[in-house]
Amino acid sequence: MAGFINTDQDEDFAFIHPDGKSFYFASKGHNSMGGYDVFKSTYDKGLDVFGRPENMDFAVNTPDDDLFYIVDGEGKQACFASARSSSQGMLHVFRVSTEQVPVVLTVLKGTFASGFDPEDRKAHIVVEDALTREIVGDVRTDMNGTYMLSLPRSGRYRFLVEAGPSGRTHAGIVEVPRSDGPRAYRQELVLEDQGGQERLMIKNYFDEPLEGDLIAMALEEIRRRAQLDVGSAAAAPPVVAEEAPPTKDELLAKAGFTGDLTTADVVRHLEEEKSAATREAEDLRTGSGAAYTLALEQTAEAGTEAQAAAELVERANAASDPAEKERIMRDAAAARQRSRTANLKARAAMEAGEDLDSERMATLQRGEQAAKLGTDLAGALGSTDTKSTLPLLVQARERIETSKGPTSAPDLHERARRAATEKELEAARTLAAASSRSAEEGELSDRIGRLKREQEESKSKSKKDELQREITGLEEQLGFLRQEVAQAFTKARAANVRSPC
Repeated sequence: MAGFINTDQDEDFAFIHPDGKSFYFASKGHNSMGGYDVFKSTYDKGLDVFGRPENMDFAVNTPDDDLFYIVDGEGKQACFASARSSSQGMLHVFRVSTEQVPVVLTVLKGTFASGFDPEDRKAHIVVEDALTREIVGDVRTDMNGTYMLSLPRSGRYRFLVEAGPSGRTHAGIVEVPRSDGPRAYRQELVLEDQGGQERLMIKNYFDEPLEGDLIAMALEEIRRRAQLDVGSAAAAPPVVAEEAPPTKDELLAKAGFTGDLTTADVVRHLEEEKSAATREAEDLRTGSGAAYTLALEQTAEAGTEAQAAAELVERANAASDPAEKERIMRDAAAARQRSRTANLKARAAMEAGEDLDSERMATLQRGEQAAKLGTDLAGALGSTDTKSTLPLLVQARERIETSKGPTSAPDLHERARRAATEKELEAARTLAAASSRSAEEGELSDRIGRLKREQEESKSKSKKDELQREITGLEEQLGFLRQEVAQAFTKARAANVRSPC
């Protein structure tokens, strides 16, 4: 054909409109999204050529085969066949409106940051229409904490953000302003640390619209609208009016399952997740109770040793024999050190108990979420409402993949193991530094001893005076160094106490 119609791929299913100019056909070439796409070309009768074809875009075309596009004489409605959402080897026929509906949407280009850990940029963001409770956005941040959301209209939306060290879901409300066309804005989500409590802050910059390619930013929303909601919905019902409801296996496939699970397996997995969470929470309760008991015991021991140290100091002050006094003071210093060690252990045990309690609450919450999802899914599977079943299956698949995948969050025991390893390394580094300072102390003491021997053997008074001045300076330096060594070993002992055995 004259013009730009033919390619080295397949072209078929041609239709010329009664106006004699609009030519529609299906092609696997040009800029097809995959399979056959519908294209439109304008015929120039004077030159007897067809113009450059235009892809009918997301409103009609998908990565599946789309073909047989036929427009009525008035140019208001069209029918075409598509393999989207169809069983293998089958087509559905749709009737659609050809009226162009303007796209009015809001794009939010955002970032997430955590006040608890600047390196933690992970968040799962779900956006609901506050009025209808319809989920209009579901995204996860990338490694830099950035995300993109496309909202279908202005109005009130509920943001559900799963993030932070507790893994809890935080909620916030966003009022998107009205606009007469598509807009893009910047948004910031910040999980603030307010006295150890997590609080989500949402900052919107609706007075500073972003410049850029809105179509590229809003691609996901455009695709969502193109799920054959094509054109004006009310005037264009599909020709296949009585489509058979999908089977359970088809629902599982649409939800992303690979065929190794049945719907009964999915529900059972959610029930088992609830049971496992209950058992884990009970173990965590036992652990936190043991930690609090240890904290009380160590606090009592710290008090006992502090009292013993005070009594020894009184005895030392009353002793007349210098040697006895020095021995008692050494015992008092040892008792004070044991008191400090017990206090550190009590503090570490209390922190461990609080961490275990927080983990227990988060575990119970995850179990309740799994149980509710299992109950809702079982109810939906027992009804004929397939529209509500599919999103529940998608949620279930995501939970199963998260629990089994390599990116799943480490549990408390794994986090404790990593923390213990880091503390052991810290203790080793501190001990090495203390040992190095102690070696310096030994070398300085040896040097002073050599100078004293040289002073005793010298016959010259001026030489003896010179050596004495040097010895005095070094002894002063040795005194400071001994204090540093004592402080370094105290720090090393504290690090060893914090590091679990």
